[in-house]
Amino acid sequence: WQAGLEKDGKPVRRVLYQLPNVIEAGKTNKAIYFVEGEKDANNLLALGLVATCNSGGAGAWKDELASALKGMDVIIIPDNDKAGRELAQKVANCLLFIAASVRLLVLEDVKDVSDWLEQGHNEVELKALVAQLAPLTQPMVKMPKRNIVSKVSPDGFLADYIAWGCKITDAPPEFHLGAGLTIFATA
Repeated sequence: WQAGLEKDGKPVRRVLYQLPNVIEAGKTNKAIYFVEGEKDANNLLALGLVATCNSGGAGAWKDELASALKGMDVIIIPDNDKAGRELAQKVANCLLFIAASVRLLVLEDVKDVSDWLEQGHNEVELKALVAQLAPLTQPMVKMPKRNIVSKVSPDGFLADYIAWGCKITDAPPEFHLGAGLTIFATA
């Protein structure tokens, strides 16, 4: 994990923070929260969530780290500064076609997820926010200013339709999303 150390004159391979937990979570289809630093990751780990980050800070992302997240559901929570947004954009674009899904959660009016938690928010609220997010479907040219959510109508019909459909059937949310979009297209 310790970045930049050299052994026998050779660079040590960089890996994701908490890599064993990330690998184990992938076996059980648990979501992975990608944040900017160890403090944020540890605060999410304390809630029982699986969290990771890259070593070396926001400017040190290496594309080869993405392979550890192949096939996983990843939620990126950036720090609210330029470096944090740039890291989130790089990670999201890198994971877009190898992760099972990539969602971006922008927590407004706080520096990072640790500050958000210090304000009294909790795991239940975090999971509720994540549940509203739509997976990214194309590379980001620039970071969005707001969260990309599943609700595509002002009254939230599509999100409600998907939630209802999942409650009464065994079909995955993607099935209900397709049906809901068909309803919107023909309305």
